[in-house]
Amino acid sequence: EHSPSEEASGDFGYFGLLPDEVVQIIVSYLDVESVCKAAQTCSLLFRHCYDTSLYTEVDFQPYWNTIDDCALSGMQSRCSRIEKLSLSWTGGCRQITPSAFTGFIQHCGATLVCLRLACCDYVDAQGIEAIAESCKKLEELDLQSCS
Repeated sequence: EHSPSEEASGDFGYFGLLPDEVVQIIVSYLDVESVCKAAQTCSLLFRHCYDTSLYTEVDFQPYWNTIDDCALSGMQSRCSRIEKLSLSWTGGCRQITPSAFTGFIQHCGATLVCLRLACCDYVDAQGIEAIAESCKKLEELDLQSCS
């Protein structure tokens, strides 16, 4: 026989006992990589980790060597409310293609205010065009050392 606390928490352990707001606050303290890993643990954390409010400011620069087309594609649904994005130094060795970058900007650029793309060799003429067409709220753009 299960105790009331075990029944209330379901398969989510102690997280199932917490109000959604508290779980959301806990998840908000995680870095991007940890949020992505936490989303894989259970449906409760999956739901919280895919909340678009977590992705208003995203800095991929610390993960420069792991960000690729697949990662950008996987982040699109989460970044619909993104305001600040840094992809600086990402995409080395052609890990990010110009078409993947352009698609990401077209999908997520409408709310961007700040976009940092320093040293990103995948930013081409089509990428610049996508930024101009999709990022109407953009106030800050860093294209330093782009090819």
